[in-house]
Amino acid sequence: MSMGDMRILQMIPGYRRRGAEIHVLNLMLGMREVKVPASLAVLYDDEVAREARSLGLDVFVIRKRCRGDLSVVFRLAKLIREEGFQIVHTHLINGNFYGRTAARLAGTCCVLSTIHNHREALPVSREWMKSLAYRQDILMARLCDRVISVTDGLRVRLIKDGLPENHIKMIPGCIDTNRYRPDRTEREASRKEFGISDEEFVVGTAGALVREKRLHLLLQVAHDVLQAGVPARFLIAGEGYLADELRALAKRLGIEDKVIFTGWCSDIPNIISAMDVFVLCSSTETTSMVIVEGMAMRRPIVAMQVGDLSETFTEGVSGFFVPSGDIHKMTEILIRLYKDPEKRQTMGEEGRKEALGKFGREKVVLEVLQTYEEALQKRFART
Repeated sequence: MSMGDMRILQMIPGYRRRGAEIHVLNLMLGMREVKVPASLAVLYDDEVAREARSLGLDVFVIRKRCRGDLSVVFRLAKLIREEGFQIVHTHLINGNFYGRTAARLAGTCCVLSTIHNHREALPVSREWMKSLAYRQDILMARLCDRVISVTDGLRVRLIKDGLPENHIKMIPGCIDTNRYRPDRTEREASRKEFGISDEEFVVGTAGALVREKRLHLLLQVAHDVLQAGVPARFLIAGEGYLADELRALAKRLGIEDKVIFTGWCSDIPNIISAMDVFVLCSSTETTSMVIVEGMAMRRPIVAMQVGDLSETFTEGVSGFFVPSGDIHKMTEILIRLYKDPEKRQTMGEEGRKEALGKFGREKVVLEVLQTYEEALQKRFART
């Protein structure tokens, strides 16, 4: 059976559009390009479902009515049987739980799961809940025909936590690099939109305004960079429960007129176009797809070194790492980059090469499809 004859279901909760969700949508678009049909199942008719429909993708909403809604398993299993899906590929804790269980209940398909996060990066506030969710996810991963890890560091961690080495394959996340094309005209238009002059040095980031992103550190860096006399603006794209708190902090620091909070934005390339440098202050990350987007837009990266970010870009070539929480080092590097536009350009060029080479959609989709074929062959060999 050829891959073109396969019916593939991607399963993800689909509440917010973040790194894993971007990856799944790009996988599906890439599969469509090579004429391998894929459908999407989500638990919420929200951002991800709306974007998927706007892209012309096939979407099923298996609505989750309450926490621990086990009816999702039975409704999803019925969908898998009726639609004849031969491959179910699950993502994130909730997507893995419901997708794996339903696929095994349906009994007719291969099950693969992509693990996107270390335990520390799970979006659960209480440590005991985080540990319980992670253990359950790893235990249930044994129900899969294959597990995909998005970084090598995570793959090593999964082996240490009990998954067989031959059960795991490392395949990074992907972005549509064709969508991220640096263009001077777009840069000028984006800066004009935000009221930024050509002379201003723009430092920016994008992501949820949540505790884990440590944007309060970025605001302290902004204060110190401005105190050093750099004509800078700081661009923060995203929304979240800390929005009001961060605006209040900018005001207390006396920099509110130098910080632009854009709110939620679907056009990330437009936001990044306005920047000179892309920064990340997170307390934990596995792979940061928004960093990859910054690299694809030819922007040098300055990031606090956490998780597996060292697998994303090359220190001193396409960006700089600073010790986690070290705002003084980040300030120092930003001032240095401000004074050296040639260095910014060289690093940006190298970053785009890395983004296309490691995270380009065509390459990643091919690796995922090959993994599907391996899983199918192994399952057929057993029957």
